[in-house]
Amino acid sequence: MAGASIINFNATSPAAPAGKLNVQWQKGPQSGTDPTTGYPVFPASAYVPDSSVAVVGLVVDGGGAQPTTGAKGFIQVPFACTITGWTLLADVSGSAQITISKGTYAAFPTMSSIVASAPPALSSAQKNTTTTLTGWTTAIAAGDILSVNLDSVSTSITRLTLELQVTRS
Repeated sequence: MAGASIINFNATSPAAPAGKLNVQWQKGPQSGTDPTTGYPVFPASAYVPDSSVAVVGLVVDGGGAQPTTGAKGFIQVPFACTITGWTLLADVSGSAQITISKGTYAAFPTMSSIVASAPPALSSAQKNTTTTLTGWTTAIAAGDILSVNLDSVSTSITRLTLELQVTRS
């Protein structure tokens, strides 16, 4: 970096106790130092994570055995968002397919599939992910409920983790 200098943290004074290292605050978009704590104060926008991106997930666990097919759980999403991708992970390589359905809180337990003909799936693999959601219903309203149904699973898999990547509206 132009204009950057290397700081030797152990050259700070007073010297660190035997077997310990000194630590010095890095220079950054600092707007000053808190007079009470001596810690640096950063502008409100300095290191704020992107709060518009989130993950909604569910684990299907067979307790050491192959999980049975069928309904596996419900998730109420507390914020409006758009599904942008999914990831399916398994404890071992195998094959599995999951259908995700959606419904409103008022209409629960009535749900409709949102995955069209492209459900999250593994095919002789331990992981799969995509942001291609052809035919999916991707809009989620605050309070909507998602249902996860395990359509199929190979005998080697005992645990699956489904994650939906979403962008808050």
